[in-house]
Amino acid sequence: MHDQIQLGLNYFPLEISKQLSQSVLTTDRFVLIGRKEHPLITGEESFENAAQLDIATLVIPNWNEHKAYVVNSLKSLNKECRMRLRSSYLDVILNSIQRTDMLFPCSESLANTLGSDFQKLLLPDDVIQPGGEIGLVVASKNRRTPLIKWLKECTQEAAAEIKTYNLSQ
Repeated sequence: MHDQIQLGLNYFPLEISKQLSQSVLTTDRFVLIGRKEHPLITGEESFENAAQLDIATLVIPNWNEHKAYVVNSLKSLNKECRMRLRSSYLDVILNSIQRTDMLFPCSESLANTLGSDFQKLLLPDDVIQPGGEIGLVVASKNRRTPLIKWLKECTQEAAAEIKTYNLSQ
């Protein structure tokens, strides 16, 4: 079982052991995702006039377990954000936002793969977003092996494709 995992992906930087090496794979920005009939997405309500936002967040280990980055950013715009749901299961969040007016802050790369049941809402330009760097983590002892070099290349190609891919188009 030892040495079976060759590569990991997560937001960058992580607090990790010196036995692991991390590098930036790609960058991304955050957006809000809601059901396609959400009042902010249909234009029935404007983001500027929305005083309160109900938020669902995906808990990502070693990144946002103790801090709601995007929620704090939205509060800087005088938006009251009520944390309605925190889960480490993406399907729980997606099922919930599909049936409510909750919004889900997530990476645009993820948003682009969700399909036509969901729509993204771009954050206003003046929202200070958390760092959108996505890191690639490998064992330090293996970082120069042909296998890891090949896996990194494949992962970089996939990350570049995901940035431009959109299932809802």
